[in-house]
Amino acid sequence: MLSMMKKSPYLLLELLIAIALILLCASLFVQTPLKSIQKEIILLEEMELERHADNLFIETKRMLYRNMIPWENLSGKEICEMSFEKFQLKGISHKTWNSVVTIDGSEQKTGINGEDCRLLRITVLFQSPKEKRSFSYRVLAKKEGLLLQEGPKKGTHPS
Repeated sequence: MLSMMKKSPYLLLELLIAIALILLCASLFVQTPLKSIQKEIILLEEMELERHADNLFIETKRMLYRNMIPWENLSGKEICEMSFEKFQLKGISHKTWNSVVTIDGSEQKTGINGEDCRLLRITVLFQSPKEKRSFSYRVLAKKEGLLLQEGPKKGTHPS
């Protein structure tokens, strides 16, 4: 009985050390998945912004096809700018993004049959209060309609 009483004060200290070691090891197993989830959320946000930029580019192309944007507005003297509604990426983040599409038609060429051709640089810019992201596309157009679409030139510009 006397030997048990001598050992009991150390039992609490040993128990606290054991719990501390278990929590230290467990924190490594919890921390790693949390960091990977945060990275996945950031990548998902980038993918959604890219998808939204592609949709705005398609809408801009549709407006060009239907001559809703006059050919005279695509001259090299001024840049045509259109603002679209604010949006949020649902379920991902609570940032509100403003979207602006600019069309620069400063590169003007004469086609094979003498028609007026322009290389349009379409830039989709997203702005939130803390950051900016832009996606650029190039389209070769002539007065009668679009000729060719090259692949998107995407870039991210932090603010």
